[in-house]
Amino acid sequence: MVPALALAQTGKTMMLEEHKWKNRLLLVFAPDQKDIGLREQMSLIEENVKGLQDRQLLVLELVSGGEHAKQRQELLKRFGVKEDAYTLILLGKDGQEKYRSAKPVRMEEIFSIIDQMPMRQQEMRKQE
Repeated sequence: MVPALALAQTGKTMMLEEHKWKNRLLLVFAPDQKDIGLREQMSLIEENVKGLQDRQLLVLELVSGGEHAKQRQELLKRFGVKEDAYTLILLGKDGQEKYRSAKPVRMEEIFSIIDQMPMRQQEMRKQE
């Protein structure tokens, strides 16, 4: 199991506010586990675990009928996502939406968006 994906497997309700100023979140919505977009995205994510860790990026898989069904319903409404559509949303550490896509996205593109954020720029300077 990919460490960053553990969040999606905990079975407890995760409040986005718990991660504000601590983690960036990648919300991956899909109608079901068989969704081709979901499968492709999760494969791309699993190939880039180090990049997730470096950027303090956690992944939350939100699938109809899954462990997070109640939370999924709340987040669908909050972000205006259609129940039957694949949607990826990147949230910054401030909890605000930074990027949205209706198709799977290469992680290099997500990392590039994150690396341009002011807070990430500060983090990278501290690491030097």
